[in-house]
Amino acid sequence: MDSEGRSASDACPTSSSDISVELSSLLELVKSSLLHHVAQADASNAARRIGRGNGLALTTQTPALLPPDIVSQRVGLNLAENPQGKDGLIQLVDRILHFSVNTWDHGFMHKLYSGTNPVGVISELILATLNTNLHVYTVSPALSVIEKQTGRTLAGLFGLRETYSGGVTQPGGSASNFNSVLIARHRVSPSIKERGVSEQQHGKLVLFTSIDSHYSLDKAAQMCGIGSEGVWKVPTDSEGRMSVPALRQSVQKAINQGKRPFYVNATAGTTVRGAYDPIEEIADVCQEFGLWLHVDGSLGGSAIFSRRQSWRLKGSERADSITINPHKMLSVPATCSFLLGRDLRRFRSANSIDAGYLFHEEDTLAPGPEDADITYDLAEFTPQCGRRGDALKLALGWVYYGRIGYERYVDNAFDMTSYLADMVKAHPRMEIAAVPQSVQVCFYYMPSSATGEHELAQAAKRNTEISAFISERLPSRGLMVDYAPGPVGKFLRVVTNGHTQKETMDYMMSAIDEIGLSLIMPEQP
Repeated sequence: MDSEGRSASDACPTSSSDISVELSSLLELVKSSLLHHVAQADASNAARRIGRGNGLALTTQTPALLPPDIVSQRVGLNLAENPQGKDGLIQLVDRILHFSVNTWDHGFMHKLYSGTNPVGVISELILATLNTNLHVYTVSPALSVIEKQTGRTLAGLFGLRETYSGGVTQPGGSASNFNSVLIARHRVSPSIKERGVSEQQHGKLVLFTSIDSHYSLDKAAQMCGIGSEGVWKVPTDSEGRMSVPALRQSVQKAINQGKRPFYVNATAGTTVRGAYDPIEEIADVCQEFGLWLHVDGSLGGSAIFSRRQSWRLKGSERADSITINPHKMLSVPATCSFLLGRDLRRFRSANSIDAGYLFHEEDTLAPGPEDADITYDLAEFTPQCGRRGDALKLALGWVYYGRIGYERYVDNAFDMTSYLADMVKAHPRMEIAAVPQSVQVCFYYMPSSATGEHELAQAAKRNTEISAFISERLPSRGLMVDYAPGPVGKFLRVVTNGHTQKETMDYMMSAIDEIGLSLIMPEQP
């Protein structure tokens, strides 16, 4: 029996005669715990707003300091033979929340995403309630039409407004990028779909991406049979943007070597420095050589929602495909990623498989690849069959906040980046490591200057140690900031978002300086 007198058999999934009653009971059970988790972040954020960040609510990020064995022990997951009922459930839920990083706290600036919003939680609850798969229309009619409309509208923001333009969701930006490579490969060598990859038959396929691009392009090449040798990394300029002259030279070099260039990835917001590749100029190269142009806007693509920032994506209207992750800059629940396309017929042609036990549209609508616009069996456009209704999470937020609401998220993130960068530039013990172009600010604390090779190596080692020291001690102050490789060792990398506030920036700068000074000038015994 649990505390409410329920026997073990009462907790069995098949024993409830009224599931709605049990669901209501369990929702009430966990509601206070979930709200307490969010309220902790609210208290921490409020403390910083009134200048009391040094004294309140500093435990929201401390789970990051615990090693896995300790977390495993304290979470105490017990996958037992018999049901543990409500008591076992709520106790585990509370422990999970307690030993999790609280991303609702504005002090979480560690990764390219942040906490979500109330509508995001509601959207996830709806998806769990529906518990359906968006592979075929018949089992998910409402969510299927929502994904089609949201994808088409989103593509339209980028200027992809042709008859068959639109988009489909994928389980993350890496999956979106992978599908783009798969589709582009099918465009130049459709027989690979049946006969497999043969260098003798198809030539050695080569794709191009900048040295600062995401590693998912390398993985995509491996999974598509192109191999890592088929990924040619293009140098960047001083600001981390792909060098267009170097791209043109690389493409020509590949042709001269008898290889087969087919795809160029332009990154809109690189992972570390946030650089936007010059899409317009890259598009010219793609047009000249007949290459597929993909824009990886996993991070920076959401700038399209802002009238002040959308200029960074100039030229994206010429892309064949675009990745955008609303779960990053727009605070939509993770994961939510779209692969947008100029012509979804190419998506379907590359991904569709004859599976009569699943896809029945041919029996009624007789669609072919040319009828992609009327095809609502969305698994025909993606590699995976199991598909969540992730488009709903963006759509509900769009309905609730409007496009202008998402614009405010984007503008605030960029404004906070500028605010922080200005403070870093003015600080006597800090130095900007990269010109901010998106929502990341990269900087060194007390950087070492050097000229000789040995001195540079020593300086890099010291800078890395300082950055790691600061990053590892910020969680105890309710803050999380990562560090990443830079020109002279690793630097601190702060990622702002739509929720970031000036008071958090002020508090963080003070905390970094205090921690840094404790290392540089430790207290005398």
